[in-house]
Amino acid sequence: GKLAVRPETELAPRGRALPPGPLGNYRIESLIGRGRHTHVYRAQDRRTGRTVALKVLDLVPGESEAARDAKVERLQRESDFSAQVEHPNLVRTGPLEQEGERSFVAMTLCDGPTLEEVLLARRLGSDALVGQARLSDLRALCTAVCDVAQGLHQAHIRGVIHRDVWARNLFLSQAGHACLGDFGNARRLGGESPFDNAVQAVRVHVPPERLRSERNTQARSDVYSLGVLLYEVLVGRPPFPDADPQALARRILNETPQPIGGAVQRSRREAPQVRYREGHERSP
Repeated sequence: GKLAVRPETELAPRGRALPPGPLGNYRIESLIGRGRHTHVYRAQDRRTGRTVALKVLDLVPGESEAARDAKVERLQRESDFSAQVEHPNLVRTGPLEQEGERSFVAMTLCDGPTLEEVLLARRLGSDALVGQARLSDLRALCTAVCDVAQGLHQAHIRGVIHRDVWARNLFLSQAGHACLGDFGNARRLGGESPFDNAVQAVRVHVPPERLRSERNTQARSDVYSLGVLLYEVLVGRPPFPDADPQALARRILNETPQPIGGAVQRSRREAPQVRYREGHERSP
């Protein structure tokens, strides 16, 4: 039968971006990113003068109150889980704020691209990274993933599973510092997320147990996703490049990519119990 998955682009309509100007205690300067339900802006905190990334929920015409409340809850969860874990390789997210119908959070601003953008530029042979050796060097990128693994280990110690570790959520500064963002899909170890039963977008980093809707997802699910990140960095492409979500889901469940190294291969094992328990572990 068909798996309960759909392409990410079909999950929600898009709202319009905001122009530069005031929003609550912030002044929006420019658009720097988009999420499934959000736009992210470079902004200045008018109280402190600090430059931040401001994630603002989209307002979608005709959207139901229930759909809107679910998005606000997700943003609230992102703020709550981020507040429980402090680590230099995790993006810090402030409390949920509101002005009128707008809901938003302020986050640590990373001054560089995402790992997804860096890997795409490398695949295309783009000269966009010329002069940015820290962002294009293979060893530096592997180090960035390992640094994020340390941040995830701290989250796991605090009882939090991230559950959305992929290249678009890994931010790189111009100095090569790496930060993992977006705790909106996180959950407590042993707990359940209100989004567990939702139809989800299938991305290459999603572990098999989540596709099967297993409820006992543990830290090893994040370890699987870290293994996918390392695979992408070392090979230069995702292990399963399928665009069709049904085909991608079946390959995640049934296939193993060509081995490229013990640590990566063990992290990506289909059975959670044979993966590393934590992201900071290394091969013996």
